Amino acid sequence: MQSLLDRLVDAEEASGSPIRRYLRPGRPEGEIQARFDAVGLRAPTELLALYGWRDGTDQAAWLADVHRNNLCLFPFARFTPLDEAISDYIELKSIWQSTPWYENYIAGNDPGWGYWRSEWFPVFQSDKSRHVVDCLLVDVGPVWHVYFEPFPRTEPRHPSLSELTRELTELIEKGDCFWSAERQHLTDNLDYDF
Repeated sequence: MQSLLDRLVDAEEASGSPIRRYLRPGRPEGEIQARFDAVGLRAPTELLALYGWRDGTDQAAWLADVHRNNLCLFPFARFTPLDEAISDYIELKSIWQSTPWYENYIAGNDPGWGYWRSEWFPVFQSDKSRHVVDCLLVDVGPVWHVYFEPFPRTEPRHPSLSELTRELTELIEKGDCFWSAERQHLTDNLDYDF
């Protein structure tokens, strides 16, 4: 997993992205798992590897350098530091448990949209959505895209973080996804939703 992430950062840097400068140092595995244990989740191996590799992006440093927007590791989705992602998880779970969808979920009715699952962990975020990793499996968890606006819905996206990383890296290496200095984020020539 970590070599895939290094390849992704190399590809982004080659396309002009300053992402490498703003990646926070990784955290020890025991510390990462302790944070997950504190909220009742078991992090899949890939999630432990991701936060062991780097602990999100340093948005404060990015914005202090007179940049606008969020610095995104994936198009329109920033890599959230672990402590911030834990706080986001707690908040989203609390909001979800106050909705009628939660009652459907507890009753075993899976409406397929407009809900949150307590085993989902928000790793990448934008203003209106989150990319989450399903923490039910031990090694890898599927990646879902959860939209909050214009209406709540969820869509499965990738079978794993490794597959998401590999796919994006290949798009960047082919030139189909690239850093836009004008927009200050990754963009693409495709109508593709990560």
